[in-house]
Amino acid sequence: MQNENEQLHQGTTEIVKLRAEVARLRIDSKELAQLKAGSSGDSMESTAKGLANRVAQLKQRLEQVPGATIPELKLLNDEDWLTAVKGHPLDTETDYRRALSAIRSAAENKFASLMQKALRTHAQSNNGQFPTDLAQLRPYFESPIDSTILARWEIAPAKSVPNVRVGDGEQIITQKAFVDEILDNRLVIGPSGQGSTDFLSSDTMETLKSVFEAYRTAHNGQWHTDFSQLEPYANTPEQQTALQKMILRYSTASNAH
Repeated sequence: MQNENEQLHQGTTEIVKLRAEVARLRIDSKELAQLKAGSSGDSMESTAKGLANRVAQLKQRLEQVPGATIPELKLLNDEDWLTAVKGHPLDTETDYRRALSAIRSAAENKFASLMQKALRTHAQSNNGQFPTDLAQLRPYFESPIDSTILARWEIAPAKSVPNVRVGDGEQIITQKAFVDEILDNRLVIGPSGQGSTDFLSSDTMETLKSVFEAYRTAHNGQWHTDFSQLEPYANTPEQQTALQKMILRYSTASNAH
C-alpha cells in the first residue's frame, strides 16, 4: 500500500494528507479487497474521500445534537477521527448513535491515559496518597487540561464499580455521568492502571436472569452466544426492554441493522 501510495498523482493537500492517514490505519479484509479492485490509485483516493466524508457527517451531527458532544473531543487529532469512524457506516440513526459513542470513547480513553499518568506521578510525589480533589492533579499533567474536561470526572469509591479492579486502592476516578447509557463505556482509573465496563445497571442483568436460565434449560445447559437468541424467552415488558438494551450494546453494527 505504501509503495502504491507513493505512485499516486498529486492531488489537493487534504486528499494527500488523508491518503497518508489511511495508509497508517489497519485495513480490514473488506477494505483491502476494495483497495485491490481496479486502479489502486483510484481505490485509495475513494477510500480516503469516503472516510473524510464520514468524519464530516459525524461532526455535522455533533453540531445538530449538542448533548452528544463532550469537551474531551478537543484532544483528538485527524487520525483519531479517521480511526473512530472506520468501520462505522452512517446510514441509519443507530449507525450515528454507534459512531458518536465510538468517537466519545476515543476521546475519553485518550484523556484517561493522560489522567492515569498524572495520577501515578502524583502518587510518587505524595507518598502514594490518592488525591482528595481532581484539581490537585493539574500540576502533574504533561500539558494543561481544560477545566471543562476535569469537571466531567470524579473521585469515587472503588466499590462503586465492583466489576472493574485497577489495583488494591479504595478509590478510583471515573466519569460522573454517561451521554449514552447503553453504548458508552465507563472508564475506571487508578494509579496502577485503568479498565472499563458499561453503564448498564446491575438491575438489567438481574431482570434477564430468568431469561438466561430459560434459554439454558431449552438448550441442554448451553449458554447463548448472541443476545438476540434470547428474544423468544423474554416474556415480560421489563425483560424485553432489558434485552433490547443488551442487543444494542453487544451486537455488531452489521447485525443491528
